[in-house]
Amino acid sequence: MYTGAEQVRAVTSLGDIPLTVLTASTGFFTASPEITQLLHDTWLDLQLELAALSTNSTQKTIQDASHMLWADQPEEVLNWIVQ
Repeated sequence: MYTGAEQVRAVTSLGDIPLTVLTASTGFFTASPEITQLLHDTWLDLQLELAALSTNSTQKTIQDASHMLWADQPEEVLNWIVQ
């Protein structure tokens, strides 16, 4: 039987299900600048991989937003939700 993580990793396509991936522009990592940049770049790569699961997807980086982008930029997040 699959665990939750194994089930997620097993997904290779969401077909054409509409998918919007909203990504924070600033990291939530507290490390050296070099490590912080590496973590941010890796996080962005993962966000792009997530968006690539659907042929009907959009990935949008929300400017001036941290991991809690709904709190940092509520109007922009709301605009993307209602689209």
